[in-house]
Amino acid sequence: MNNYPLPDTVRALCSKHGITGPDATTMHRSFVNAILTAPADDINALGFRYLTPGGNYLGTVAVMQQIKGAAEKIGRDAYLEKAAPVFGSDAIRLVVIALEEPCA
Repeated sequence: MNNYPLPDTVRALCSKHGITGPDATTMHRSFVNAILTAPADDINALGFRYLTPGGNYLGTVAVMQQIKGAAEKIGRDAYLEKAAPVFGSDAIRLVVIALEEPCA
């Protein structure tokens, strides 16, 4: 996997939830890896895109914003149920943060 550094905005949101240091970095890495390796149909079902038109990673903050918007359409619990198999136990924590926080 390429190097996708933990954005300061995401670091601050994680810290607000008590997730700091290497734990935050690992969670972010798991989040990005889950997105980049999931089947396209799974990502489409979750209602977000993660690549720019040029094929580059859109960025974690932008993805988190889309996740929040998609979850608002079907409800938090229903979204988490759909997202859990795609993201796994570590990365799903960042999905939960996306649903609970403004990601701007």
